[in-house]
Amino acid sequence: MNNLKSILNSNLKTFNNLLKKQKLKKLKEGCYVYELEADTTIPSEYILLMHYLGRIDVVIQEKMINYIIGKQNSEGGWPLFFNGESDLSASIKAYYALKLSGLEENSKILIKAKKCILEMGGIEKSNVFTKITLAIFGQITWDSVPFMPIEIIKFPNFFPFNIYKISYWSRTVLVPLLIIMHRKPCASNPNQISIIELFNDSNNHNQKIKLVSRDEKFSSFFIFLDNLARFFFPLISKNFKYKCEKKVLNWMIKRLNGEDGLGGIFPAMVNSLLALLAVDKTKYEKECVVIRSAIDKLVVEKKNIAYCQPCVSPVWDTGWMGLVNLENNIQVDDLVDWLMEKEIKIKGDWSVKRQKALPGGWAFQFNNEYYPDVDDTALIGMFLERYNRGKQKKSIKTMIERTRKWVVSMQSKNGGWGAF
Repeated sequence: MNNLKSILNSNLKTFNNLLKKQKLKKLKEGCYVYELEADTTIPSEYILLMHYLGRIDVVIQEKMINYIIGKQNSEGGWPLFFNGESDLSASIKAYYALKLSGLEENSKILIKAKKCILEMGGIEKSNVFTKITLAIFGQITWDSVPFMPIEIIKFPNFFPFNIYKISYWSRTVLVPLLIIMHRKPCASNPNQISIIELFNDSNNHNQKIKLVSRDEKFSSFFIFLDNLARFFFPLISKNFKYKCEKKVLNWMIKRLNGEDGLGGIFPAMVNSLLALLAVDKTKYEKECVVIRSAIDKLVVEKKNIAYCQPCVSPVWDTGWMGLVNLENNIQVDDLVDWLMEKEIKIKGDWSVKRQKALPGGWAFQFNNEYYPDVDDTALIGMFLERYNRGKQKKSIKTMIERTRKWVVSMQSKNGGWGAF
């Protein structure tokens, strides 16, 4: 309990400082939202997306170049967190984004980055998502990417693996990725920019890169499964594969979430866009326009720099600022009204495992009704419990009870709670 109070007081102090500095923006609709800055992976991927589509906003690209260059560390790489050590995959994407944007290979920035990337193992040791991106841009063969058959969408709940045994974040990224892996689309890449110089062995540009792992036993086991899947799944009929793709499309379109995007997160939005374009860009033209709009809404543009947020955080920010305002005797009626409207009242993906549980809770973003999460729900429950007054006192009390029951229903078998 003391630790919880300490964390709460620390967070309240942080948000109090934000309130004093007036950096946390309060919107007219009655909520707070702050910029959600991540590492350079997201802006790098935004540039890669523009070059995939062959439609490049030169102004935004130039500002994102400035942002990415500004985050390069003394080693020449790019970290996943502030002042962190260089991350191989983040560095490869940053390097490719900069080169696509016009930086020459012999520039000081890219020479330094290349040295760092090769010292960390080069493209051969990058993570799965980076390899998928590189396969889309023709930098490695699709055989170099761990095999993910589209039939995964049909795996039942009793299987060791299925889409409902992974987190919401992973699920919304993976499902459209199944179509990408199945269709194997090719990036426009209008300038045909290559990064063959980032291979430790340049022959790996055109041949299968061996799967690697720090644990030889696990590596051997997964290589065996990968080879087995590559042999078995191509034998499945095209008709069944078509049905699997149809199921993926239906699942995805049902959850596209308008201009808030699939799962409310950048990677899922990008994958859904690429998937629909790969299947039928004419048929899904309207959906693609909306998805692109959702992606562009995540861009933060300033005078000399720009970056892309992984998502937005209005519910989280509003909950904390609600507590801060209560501490400072500032009225929060508008915040309460806004949060009451944002309570989720449908059964989302969570109901697959909790069929008897009733809807409740809040998501992180403005709208993301399939994916409320325990973090935000617990926070808003705390805020409403402390507020619990005014004309809506009875309604709030009922809402708090729904919140309590939903959070309890999300408890894991080991007694804890998961996030996202």
